[in-house]
Amino acid sequence: MVTLNLSFKTNTGKTMVLRIPDPIMNLTTQQIQDAANAIIASNVLLSEKLGRPSQLVDANYVERNATDMLP
Repeated sequence: MVTLNLSFKTNTGKTMVLRIPDPIMNLTTQQIQDAANAIIASNVLLSEKLGRPSQLVDANYVERNATDMLP
């Protein structure tokens, strides 16, 4: 399974990670930055502990492989 992880600095100085499952692959840096800016501008994300995202600080694709050990 692949996820796109967007790490934001919040208005409280903490880090918030948005994990998007099955993302479009090979997005450009500009496309990711534009999407992150839209997320920030929309004010739809709020965590009581972390605050609101205010700046994108990192973005990466993460691939996770799991092997079932029990039938």
